[in-house]
Amino acid sequence: MGLDADITASRQNFVLRSSVLQNNFSTYSALDSTAYDLRGTWNWVVGGRWEGDVGASFNESLGSFIDTRSGQKNIRKVSSYSASALYRVLYDWKLRAALGYYELENSAPLFFSANRRDISSELGTRYYSKGEDNFLGFNLRAIDGVFPNRQILPGVTRDDGYRQFTAEGVINWRYSDLTSLEGGIGWTNRLHDQLSYRNFSGITGRVM
Repeated sequence: MGLDADITASRQNFVLRSSVLQNNFSTYSALDSTAYDLRGTWNWVVGGRWEGDVGASFNESLGSFIDTRSGQKNIRKVSSYSASALYRVLYDWKLRAALGYYELENSAPLFFSANRRDISSELGTRYYSKGEDNFLGFNLRAIDGVFPNRQILPGVTRDDGYRQFTAEGVINWRYSDLTSLEGGIGWTNRLHDQLSYRNFSGITGRVM
C-alpha cells in the first residue's frame, strides 16, 4: 500500500513517494513487523540561472535473515537528507554544490556498533550537450563517516570512523527513450583514524 504525488506549481515541482508493507511470519511471529518507505523531493527553480533540489527519505524495515540468526529482531531505520544547487555560468556550463546526511540505526543491541552517520559535501561542474539533460561533469566529494557506538573488544575500544575523498568524472547520457548511460570514474582516498589497515587509495567507478 502506498501514496504517490507529483505536483507542479509554476516552475516548482514537488514529488512524494510512500509505501507501507506488513510482514507476518507463520512460525516466527516474533519477527512480525511493519515496513515503510517515505520519500519527498522539491525540485526548485529561481530566476534564469539557479535550480536544484531538496529532499528527505525515511525507511524502516526488518533486518536481513543473516542478521536475525542470533534470534534478535532487528529493525533498521534509515534517514537521509539532501540538498543541491546548480548555477548556470554559460548556456552549456553549470556549477554544482550539494550536501547530504545519512543515518542508520539498528534496534537490536547486538548491532548497535553498526549504527552510523555519514555527512557528505560535493562541488563540481557540468557541461550539457545542446542545452539538454545529457551532460559530462567533474565532481569533488568528501564524506565524514561516524560510528557513535564504538566496538568494545578485549583490551581495546575500536572506532570504525573514516574520512573519504573522491575526485571523479561523471556522465549522464540518454541515447533514446530505452537506452541511457550513467556513471563515473575517479580516484578515492579513504582514511581511518584508528584502523589504518582499512585505508584505501585507488581507482573507483560505477556504471548503470
